[in-house]
Amino acid sequence: KPKAGLNRIVWELERDGIRYPGQSKRDEDKPAPAGYTVAPGEYWLHISYGDYRDSAQLVVKADPRIDISLREINKKASHVYRFQQEVAKVTQAVDQLRASKKAIKWVQGRLKEQEDTVAHTLLKQSGAMLDSIRSLEEMIFVPEGTQGIYRNPDLLRSRLGETSFYLSDPLAPITPNQQLSVQSTLKSMAVFLSKYNAFYSNTFAPYQQRVAEQELSAFTDWEELTLPD
Repeated sequence: KPKAGLNRIVWELERDGIRYPGQSKRDEDKPAPAGYTVAPGEYWLHISYGDYRDSAQLVVKADPRIDISLREINKKASHVYRFQQEVAKVTQAVDQLRASKKAIKWVQGRLKEQEDTVAHTLLKQSGAMLDSIRSLEEMIFVPEGTQGIYRNPDLLRSRLGETSFYLSDPLAPITPNQQLSVQSTLKSMAVFLSKYNAFYSNTFAPYQQRVAEQELSAFTDWEELTLPD
């Protein structure tokens, strides 16, 4: 946020970063998280303040001390772009799961005030929905209530961190082992999203309908999420 007087703004030659699964949403007036360093090329800088708008073009040049071709840089950048696009889908899925979990707990509170058979049945189904959501979340995160050191390289969050590290230097060619890591992580994300879609389509949708019939629905719409082949 600018202050009275002379303000200095620096672009660290970074793209906007992404929000990873489980991270809080940023406020609209906050800057995006820092992402990967941009590849050499032409870029436009845009600035606005109030009604003032301006822009300028600049050229980011390759470091002559680093022996890497533009083709290799662009290949690395394509991996980065695809990885970030797919991570965003997993983040969206986690947001939806947490919103559903919050809504289910609200429904449980309302159902406990009722004593009929339908309410009792829906209470049991609500518990089953929370169990299913917990199982999906545990594909990504350390199980709730875990104490002490917990390491599981198969957790999707661990895989995302590893792959993100491999892709962090745009001026280092991607190695065959790193490509395998990227493909393995994309496969894990696809498995998670497949189970996410199946849960909402086959399990959650009928439950949501039964809750709506009791005029208790507080659920947000969900969207099917898939990765390209």
